[in-house]
Amino acid sequence: MDFKKKLAIELGITAVLIVGLLSGILVFASKLKSSSEEMSSLRKELALRSKSLNSVAALRSEYDIKVKERMKTLIASVPVKDQLINIAKDFQLISSESGLQSSFTFVGETPATGDMLGRVTFKLSEEGSFEKLVDFISVLQKFHYLSSFDSFSLLRKQEGNSVLATQGNIYFRDQVNLNSSK
Repeated sequence: MDFKKKLAIELGITAVLIVGLLSGILVFASKLKSSSEEMSSLRKELALRSKSLNSVAALRSEYDIKVKERMKTLIASVPVKDQLINIAKDFQLISSESGLQSSFTFVGETPATGDMLGRVTFKLSEEGSFEKLVDFISVLQKFHYLSSFDSFSLLRKQEGNSVLATQGNIYFRDQVNLNSSK
């Protein structure tokens, strides 16, 4: 019995070792499978992020090119302060071409600083027929300087003429910003 007992113990130990080894292999295989699935998922995510980064880089490049083009256009449409020296004459010319009597007054100036545009504030008074004043406003909408009009006031006179009073701004840039196009 000694031999049978010894054989049974050895077979039992071997069975326990085999069961332990098989369970270890199964645990290792399941961990390996989950790790490979996770790595596959991470690889797909990395590929997606890489594609997204390439798209962002392409968009950024396209944006930079378009910004440079549009900055050139903007710079061309925004005069340097010195170019506004004849602005009163420009308004008088538009007024006379529209058949109106004109009065132009400078109200104030805000200097250009850094990337911020400066502005010259003005008041403009026009007198003439209502139709000519409407035509004048249409011409102002196509004015060749970057400008804004803050208020319009129209007063009809008894003689058939009307008076248009407006206040607005004409914007200018610093001379330094001439070459800056980010």
